[in-house]
Amino acid sequence: MLLALYFFIKENSILNGISYFLFFIIPFFGYKYSILALALILIYCIKEKKIKRFYKALLASTASLSFIYLPNIYKFGFSESAIFDKEINYKYLFSDLGSNFGISIFILFLSFFGLNYLWKSKYKYLHAYLALITFIILIFYYPRFIIYLNFALSILSALGLIYLLRSKWESDAVRKLTMWFLIIGLCFSTVTFITETSKEEPNQELYVALTFLKSYDNSNEVVFSHYRYGLLINAVADKKNMMDSKFLYAPKLNERYADSQDLFYTRNFNTASNITYKYNIRYILITKEMKDGLVWDREDDGLLFLLNSINQYKKIYSNNDIEIWRIKK
Repeated sequence: MLLALYFFIKENSILNGISYFLFFIIPFFGYKYSILALALILIYCIKEKKIKRFYKALLASTASLSFIYLPNIYKFGFSESAIFDKEINYKYLFSDLGSNFGISIFILFLSFFGLNYLWKSKYKYLHAYLALITFIILIFYYPRFIIYLNFALSILSALGLIYLLRSKWESDAVRKLTMWFLIIGLCFSTVTFITETSKEEPNQELYVALTFLKSYDNSNEVVFSHYRYGLLINAVADKKNMMDSKFLYAPKLNERYADSQDLFYTRNFNTASNITYKYNIRYILITKEMKDGLVWDREDDGLLFLLNSINQYKKIYSNNDIEIWRIKK
């Protein structure tokens, strides 16, 4: 995307042609990224009065999107929308508060000074303000776009640092103290981010458990767990999942989610049995995160109560963080 944007703004017909080709490629990574790229170049083209070039990029992206999505739409219709996946936890927009792709609070702090630095020229950088507003709006629909906002804020925070260094301070000691505070804060954010990222799943315990499940039974049985573990169940355990985090064209998506919620929270064996039979579920994978709030809040909530009180379920694997249960036929 950066390369496409760079070639697009160059006054060179060959590089412009390459940029249109890159705009054709971007939708293969997802239509959302195409929307973002088009929004950014639209702002640029309006500012530079080069709207015809925007139409060329729009045509390339539209052709690509049509090639990718129209056959699926024609054959299967539109994909079912995940109505359960709309809520955004805004604390996870900040890396200091637990997000693995969010903003550093110190970067955000410096960015305000960077905006103040640009505002000295008033409306000269109107396109930059519009791009920033576009990022912020898109984040409310696609939270992972914060990765791209981070890139813009890195530039703004650098300008903010320059602004602070060049500003007149009444006390040189206060200036130095402020600079050290910001530098240490940025370093602390980085260390915190690296530490938290190193704990991301799949951790060693989960990998070992899924490897055990793969070797325990060579058949391609269905494993039930929270949908965030679905792809790992496919990749490591070589088993089918009831549901995973790739929602596009997932069969009966919202019905599957509703059934998984019923299974998680029911204490009625007949209800649980009907759902496991419906999806041919043979194994249940439970992680520490699921017990610590991802699904349940207490040790005897819903399905946890059934697993420990009904002989139909047999625990075949357990370590400090992971449990695997087998449903007897």
